Amino acid sequence: METSLDPSRLNPDLRTLLAEASLAGTRNRRQLSCTPCRQRKLKCNRGRPCENCARREAHQTCTYPDFAKRTSTKSTKVKERINRLQTVFLELSEKNDTTTQSIIQGGGSENVQSTEQEKLSPEHLQQQNDSTTKWEAILEDITGIRDYFEENDESLKHDIDKLQIARPSPKVWDVIYGVNHRQNIGALLSCLPERSQVDRLIAKYFEMLAFFRPVIHPKQFQREYHQFWKNPTAVSVPWLGLLFSMLQLSAQVSSQLRSNASQPVLDMDETVANFRHCALECLTLEDYAKADIHLLQGMLTHLEAEYFQSLDPQANFYILTGTIVRVALMINLHRDPRHFSNLSPFEAETRRRLWLCIVHGDILLSFQMGLPSMIPYGQSDTGMPKNLREDDFDEDTKVLPESRPIDGTTNVAFYLAKAPVIELLGRIATHLQDVHVPKEAVHNLDAQLRTARAGVPAYYQVRPIEEALIDPAYVIMRRYAVDQICLTGFCILHRKGMVAARFDEHSIYSRKACIDAAMTMLEYQNVRHHESKPGGRLAGLRGTMLSFTKNDWLLAAMLICLDIHLSTTTATKSTNKSSDLSIWGRDRRDEMLKALETSYYIWKEYSAESAEALKASEALAAMLAKIRPESGIMTKYGGVPGSSSCANGRSESVPDSNMTSCAPLQSSTSRAGLQVPDMFAEPGNIDWDELDRYFISTGTAPATVDNTFGSAEDWLNNDLWTMSQDC
Repeated sequence: METSLDPSRLNPDLRTLLAEASLAGTRNRRQLSCTPCRQRKLKCNRGRPCENCARREAHQTCTYPDFAKRTSTKSTKVKERINRLQTVFLELSEKNDTTTQSIIQGGGSENVQSTEQEKLSPEHLQQQNDSTTKWEAILEDITGIRDYFEENDESLKHDIDKLQIARPSPKVWDVIYGVNHRQNIGALLSCLPERSQVDRLIAKYFEMLAFFRPVIHPKQFQREYHQFWKNPTAVSVPWLGLLFSMLQLSAQVSSQLRSNASQPVLDMDETVANFRHCALECLTLEDYAKADIHLLQGMLTHLEAEYFQSLDPQANFYILTGTIVRVALMINLHRDPRHFSNLSPFEAETRRRLWLCIVHGDILLSFQMGLPSMIPYGQSDTGMPKNLREDDFDEDTKVLPESRPIDGTTNVAFYLAKAPVIELLGRIATHLQDVHVPKEAVHNLDAQLRTARAGVPAYYQVRPIEEALIDPAYVIMRRYAVDQICLTGFCILHRKGMVAARFDEHSIYSRKACIDAAMTMLEYQNVRHHESKPGGRLAGLRGTMLSFTKNDWLLAAMLICLDIHLSTTTATKSTNKSSDLSIWGRDRRDEMLKALETSYYIWKEYSAESAEALKASEALAAMLAKIRPESGIMTKYGGVPGSSSCANGRSESVPDSNMTSCAPLQSSTSRAGLQVPDMFAEPGNIDWDELDRYFISTGTAPATVDNTFGSAEDWLNNDLWTMSQDC
């Protein structure tokens, strides 16, 4: 039976160290709130003066402390304590071989004699072996921690901290628990700027084709908007929350568009913070148990605004999405409106659009975060909305007209075009959670996915850039988005056959499908990156490209690296039918390496804006240095991770002539805690799950890396949620 350990019975030195560890200070952070708001625990909008201090007319007291630079004192003290702790454990382990009195105080000679008599029993010998193993494990852990502090400075952590300060993570959790200071309707209305400025921002919202734009009918909103200005105090809280969420998103877009302007109309950073705070107030003042359509519209718009603000995925988005899903279920959006005779055609169509947007957001955001979808498959009978323009129906419509052809003339067409492939992506992700997935099921899902891909309306099928000269940039982006959902589905569906294809002819199809999809995704990455530069067809959509299509490109790169590694390590064991020449009619190694190098330089260019891009570039650099050390690509934090038998002496130039010149980063300093895991040390020893955790985390890189990895087969059978997709 396990018993708790009384600290008073520990060795005095060990007890002292534990007390010191409990008193360790917190990490020194920049104080973002002003001093009065911090003392009063109020939400500070970081103005000078902030909104709270201005309201109290306490301008002089609204001060912000200087950011204290980190010193090495704390790190030195930690290392000293670790060294002392290791010494104590060594002494305890030596004394433990002769007597138990080194740890437990008290106990007379009778206890010692009894212990000596029991030492020869098999049970005691087994316990002694277990104890030795535990001591050794603890000692190894302490040594690893000490080595980390000795060898690893905080370069990467510092870089990521700077990115997080520049783009602070929005606290979406406030929507659930509320902001610090509750206001009444009058106080919220006083936060609105003059109507002319609100009019411009609302007009901007309806011009920019927001992601959840189909859930808001412009004619209905315009009538409610005019009525609001006639009698602002009579407004409902959910509708006011929707208004502030729309203003927040529109102001964020306007802030980016005016970032190069010398005299912006408004201080957009302060304006966005004000709108966000008011939107949170409205969304939390309302009782979710009495939710209505306006509350869901406001929550979805607020979620989009928060997502737009961050280039990296945030776990809080998943939590907020879960709240939205639960509220939608409470008002029966998952049931088709035909079951409710009291709904008008307009209300029924609005509910169908709203549910469709929630389902798509749930599947894609859950997949991006590496977590299961929150809407169970098969538990909703809500039908698809019709493909109608907003002027085709209104609140007084008695009968809805027939659907239009699916093209770019309606706001809901994009959702209808990608609905079949997103539904299949969700089914694939859910199906692969099963412990045993029969090959027949994989082939069945593959056939359905290919049928769905071929059935995508022609308007939303990818075509060469030179053949899309008259198409708007957002349409081109949406075409790539739809196809990348399909390609990601092929990758995650067939990745388990990557290793088996080397020895099993029945799995060769899986390897071909997986590599073809991965190479196509990296080609899309290169085209979209090149066209998003100034003067390109997708100029101005750089941030959208990064935030929406990040992890599927990384998934593609990982699979190609795995295939190159397997081609080298299993060359003598593979069947002739599994060779590149037999499958594709040519050797694709050089083509794959060039695609990987292109992807690396793209990630490298984005690494100054996104912590996720920074980690992705370091991972690709480490893998390229393994499979092709002559490329000259070295990691910033770990130097050249090592040589590999994959090298064949061939050398190619930097991948693409369209790429921005970016010199490889070189460093002679090895920092063990910041290197990407050694994936290619031995055949089959690849722990992709470790890389999944490395990229899905929003913090810094792992402190230590254990080089004892599982096999490639283990990773390919791991759960799929960590290999996420964002579209």
